[in-house]
Amino acid sequence: MPMPRGMRSEGPSRAAIGRRRRTAMKDVSRADRVKGAIVGALVGDALGVGPYWFHSKEEIEAHYGPWVEDYVAPVPGRKLSELEPGESSPMGRQVIRLLESVAACGGYDEADFTRRAREAGVNWSEIGGFWDTSNAAVRQTVLGVRYAADLELAMEKMIANTILTHYDPFIVGQSVAFGLNVSAVIMGVPIDKISNLLMTIRKESERMVLPDERVPAVDPAEYCPDWIKNDGISYRIPVTWLTLKGTDSPGDQTTYHEAVDAVYQFRYAYDAVNNPGIAVEPAGEAVTMFGLPCQMSMVLPAAYYLAARYEDDFETAVLTAVNSPGQNMARAALTGALTGGLVGLTGIPGRFIEGLADHERLVDLASQVAALVERTA
Repeated sequence: MPMPRGMRSEGPSRAAIGRRRRTAMKDVSRADRVKGAIVGALVGDALGVGPYWFHSKEEIEAHYGPWVEDYVAPVPGRKLSELEPGESSPMGRQVIRLLESVAACGGYDEADFTRRAREAGVNWSEIGGFWDTSNAAVRQTVLGVRYAADLELAMEKMIANTILTHYDPFIVGQSVAFGLNVSAVIMGVPIDKISNLLMTIRKESERMVLPDERVPAVDPAEYCPDWIKNDGISYRIPVTWLTLKGTDSPGDQTTYHEAVDAVYQFRYAYDAVNNPGIAVEPAGEAVTMFGLPCQMSMVLPAAYYLAARYEDDFETAVLTAVNSPGQNMARAALTGALTGGLVGLTGIPGRFIEGLADHERLVDLASQVAALVERTA
């Protein structure tokens, strides 16, 4: 009996993966990267809806076979079982509302975004809190690409959007740092140069004294001349949550959280992938190493690892995230954003795009944002 749509008898062979990596796309336009990151995040989210949150690989296999390779329906009675294959999760729908808003307004307009989300059923009086999830980070895909050429503005917009739902300054910093890494990918900065470049352009007054071998200087003019700023970039996150629920103000002196280490996570994942002394086989076992739960400190490092390991191969990167247990939906969305930005929309398999619910409209919205980026970069 043939296997149902979205399943196959085994995962991709190592030889097939190697062939795909050897034929990597070398010249991807900025517009294609923008569209790839946005659509990639939505594809990862929708692919994760079916096999969402099983506690082991064996549980996934019991329902879907050894390897999920396409959109599949959730198991009846489980969370998200009301959704059809290819439909977006509530997290993905937040991304879509933000995408619609940015395309319509030309940039981030908080009132417009919150109105659209409210009309879609979000209760803003209840949604904010000390959550440690990745939902806000996935949303920063849209703002990371829109403001990729202006990191100061990107920081401002991403912080404002993140604190709508997440108050913990550590989580805000992680979410914004993810957006900055997406920005760097969109601008075509190689993974192994992103963190060092972000440190090179940091405000002089906020730089730490670190050995050159850890933070070698990178010439912005070589990799991203758009990022050259006279006064540098600050990665400080203002701790604003004290005033969000009507509690006492923190006072005249603002407290800040340093997000510098969060900016470095993608580089450390890249270093781990390319360190011959670190062997994780199969790649999905990295999820066990970082942790299965929804907490961002576990989900995000796994996404960075998979994007760094399969930087030329959207399919394997995202499907490895999907076929691993735990919070595979957010992991796949984050992986999809980064890898989609690396390979561009043209590097995402057609079946993933065509199977995504409302894909023509979503690709059109992503194209509108790409046009905005091209005009302002």
